[in-house]
Amino acid sequence: MDGEDYKRGDAWKSSGCKTCTCNKEGIECCASYQKLILADPDHCEAVLNENTCKMEAKRKDNTEQPCEIESVIA
Repeated sequence: MDGEDYKRGDAWKSSGCKTCTCNKEGIECCASYQKLILADPDHCEAVLNENTCKMEAKRKDNTEQPCEIESVIA
């Protein structure tokens, strides 16, 4: 995973902002960012900012423009 060696009990953040742990069953990873509910899903999309590991709402036709977020699911 990510070209690194891990021992049982290790925890790390992988590429794609996933939190991973190594246990006796193997490696488990899950998303460590929130899900956005967009006010206008027809014209907007949720985009992961891999530098901050936060989701951002952007217009589909112009990703420089933000969109309104209706709610956030942790």
